[in-house]
Amino acid sequence: MDDDFAAVLDIVKQRGGCDLSVYKETTLNRRIQSRMMTLGIKTYRNYLNYLKADSEEFIPLLNTIWINYTKFFRDRSAWEYLVEKIVPQIVMNKQPHEPIRIWSAGCATGEEPYSLAMVLAEALGMEQYLQQVQIFATDVDMEALKYAQRGSYSAAQVANLPPHLLPKYFGQDNDRYVFDSKLRSKIVFGCQNLVKDPPISKVDLLVCRNALIYLNLEAQAKVLFHFHFALNPNGFLFLGSSETLLARKHQFSSINIKYRIFTKELLNKDNYLLKQSQHRQEVKTLSNQIQLWQTAFASSPIAKVAVNLNERVIMVNEQAYSLLGLTSSDEYSSLQDLKLDLVLGLHTAVKQLKCDLLAATLKDVQWLTPNGTIYLEIYITPIANLSGKLLAVSFTFIDITRSHQIQEQLDRTKIKLLRASEELEYTKEKLAATNAELSCIQQPLNYT
Repeated sequence: MDDDFAAVLDIVKQRGGCDLSVYKETTLNRRIQSRMMTLGIKTYRNYLNYLKADSEEFIPLLNTIWINYTKFFRDRSAWEYLVEKIVPQIVMNKQPHEPIRIWSAGCATGEEPYSLAMVLAEALGMEQYLQQVQIFATDVDMEALKYAQRGSYSAAQVANLPPHLLPKYFGQDNDRYVFDSKLRSKIVFGCQNLVKDPPISKVDLLVCRNALIYLNLEAQAKVLFHFHFALNPNGFLFLGSSETLLARKHQFSSINIKYRIFTKELLNKDNYLLKQSQHRQEVKTLSNQIQLWQTAFASSPIAKVAVNLNERVIMVNEQAYSLLGLTSSDEYSSLQDLKLDLVLGLHTAVKQLKCDLLAATLKDVQWLTPNGTIYLEIYITPIANLSGKLLAVSFTFIDITRSHQIQEQLDRTKIKLLRASEELEYTKEKLAATNAELSCIQQPLNYT
């Protein structure tokens, strides 16, 4: 880590009380540089001096690092599954006098906990909601929490709401939409560091969407351990679209992989009360598993598929679902069953990779879709553990159709230019011959 970069993190820790070392270094680099670009600062040394000179600069820096992107019912289909399949189970498992405890971890500006409040109010009715429901909404960003507590949103922010919910749960104040005060009274907002602070307990539904992916491996392991402790034995965990493998491999069973909904697996006493040395080993093992996920499913919006050594699909990201026309039921199918091997010729490349453990690339591969032919570059990458043992194989699919089309256009243009060039040369030659003939005619005239 660069010394000036480390010094920037130290100043933020001293002034803002925020230990950013739990975040991935690549994420921090990208977001701090974004802040530097806004200020027109090019080096960490100069930004460090700027931080020292301006005692309040750490605030906009933290706002840049904590990108609080959220919206009501984000990923609508996942919320519809939650409403139809999960919430009824939670309600059914409770007696009318028993509390229903919900935790929105990383709630940002509040759209998520308010979405949860509407879901529970719709399922229970207003009176029962007020008697039973308790929603805890936490975030590390105090400014975002202050915004969330107000429950006031612009027309653009509520545009994603189902039409029947807006007049039912919001009142209009000039150009703002304010969430119902009765429902809001059952939501407790609080500042919490998911890595360092103790978790909320006895939770029936824990929602944490796309927060873990910004943490480093050890921090992810700690947070998942906290989540496991927080949930009731029949509790549910609702994660973001990039966090499937994390949950699946750490004492959680999958309810729906596509929508990233899991349930808690019970641990026996001996496994739960781990000695410190055993816990460190568990974290190390989990970190290896997370590393596998991160290698195969980098955060870039590129289609990826991972297969085990038997060439059965073990992971598919959203981009691959869309690009290759796959569905969640295709997980654990073989490449042959999915016709991926037959059409794309992946088996031979995997066989070679098993022998030499070297990455390979397939270029200009054609893939027929209902909308026509697309062209792909396929990067085939080994996924190995720290000792070098091959664990799985990752396929990265780059859609180069547009590049292919541009290349075809360039080739056609080159041909046209070549023809034009030949015609020009022919014209030049013809013009030269004509000039020669004129010279021959003019010479006798010059002597007369």
